[in-house]
Amino acid sequence: MTYRVTVNSDDAQGRPQEPLQYVLDLNFLFGLRQIEVKTVHDVAKSLKEIERSVSRWTQHFNGLRVWVRDEDSYLARQEEAYLQRRAAQEVDLANESAAQVSDE
Repeated sequence: MTYRVTVNSDDAQGRPQEPLQYVLDLNFLFGLRQIEVKTVHDVAKSLKEIERSVSRWTQHFNGLRVWVRDEDSYLARQEEAYLQRRAAQEVDLANESAAQVSDE
């Protein structure tokens, strides 16, 4: 819930003053929105947690072990295997068709 309000007032001598405009944000009262301000302390706590996590990423006390693969060569091998299976299926179908024709 947010409201825009304008306050009109007069000074002690009755002269009108410049109107003042305000935004009243009442969301915090209803729990609809909450603002959490992070500080440098929160950053330091997060960095400590990251440090603890990264320190467990070691393998036999030799540092971080990384396993990688060449995606392009992997996909090329997958495609080649698929094409070989497909060619074998087509040969099998051709042989079956030839066998059916010879039986007739």
